[in-house]
Amino acid sequence: MAISERLGGAALQASTHRSALLYRLKAHVLAHLQNPDLGLTETAAALGISPRYVNSLLADEDTSFQRFVLAQRLERCRRDLASPAHAHRHIGEIAFAWGFNDLSHFGRVFRDHYGLSPRDWRHSRLPN
Repeated sequence: MAISERLGGAALQASTHRSALLYRLKAHVLAHLQNPDLGLTETAAALGISPRYVNSLLADEDTSFQRFVLAQRLERCRRDLASPAHAHRHIGEIAFAWGFNDLSHFGRVFRDHYGLSPRDWRHSRLPN
C-alpha cells in the first residue's frame, strides 16, 4: 500500500508540475503576444524547458505552440475589430498590433477561423 501511495503522490506531483508549467507557458505567450518574433525556441528557453516539452504541454489540450499563438492573436484581433473603441483603427493596424506581420496571411487565417473577412466581421459587429 505504501508503494501505491508513493506512486499516486508522484503522479499527482508530476501532474501539478505540468499544470503549473502550462499556466506559466500560457502567461508568457499572452504577455508577449504582440511581439511578431514570438517563437517556440525563445519561449521554451525563457521557461527553462525544451521546445519539445512546450508542445507536449500544449498537446494535452489538443494544440501546438504555433496553433495556440495563432488562436490567441486571432481572438484579440476579433475582439478589437468588434469594439467601438477601436473603430477608428485600420484593420492592418490591429493585426500588426497583435503580432501579425503579413496582412494577406492575417486575412486568410481570419476568414478560415471565423468564416468572414476581417472587414466583413467588423461591419457585422459594429453599429452603423
